[in-house]
Amino acid sequence: MMLWHIHLRKGTVFVPTVAKTDAGFFVDVDPVAVIESSDHASIVDAIKATVIKGNPMIETPTRAAFPKPVVLGNANVKSWATFEKSALCWIISKKENILQLRPQRKNPDGGWEDDPENVQAFTGTSAVDEIAEMVAKQINRGMP
Repeated sequence: MMLWHIHLRKGTVFVPTVAKTDAGFFVDVDPVAVIESSDHASIVDAIKATVIKGNPMIETPTRAAFPKPVVLGNANVKSWATFEKSALCWIISKKENILQLRPQRKNPDGGWEDDPENVQAFTGTSAVDEIAEMVAKQINRGMP
């Protein structure tokens, strides 16, 4: 399985590189594409480039050395809770040549969760283009 995150917060889009650890979980790492939400073409390009690049493998960080979310520095916030309160999130996943767009909604207990009514699957050679375009359009409307 492969996985990518896209975040929108206060008019800025963050598309981090998502690495897969030796233990099998995913961690956002540098580089992070930072784009104005009004720049549709650059959002599409960043999403496509990040998905095409895949998920680099990294060593599993220890609990003591686990990094803060990489987008915090780019967003000029100190905590994930602060970032999360005013952000929207989309997840793209890939399993067996099927790309899935999973817009996230706020979970009443905190954090995000999949919005099952809006999950979409894409296959074929244009799947990455279609997903990137769809996310960019949703970002322009300010909704997941």
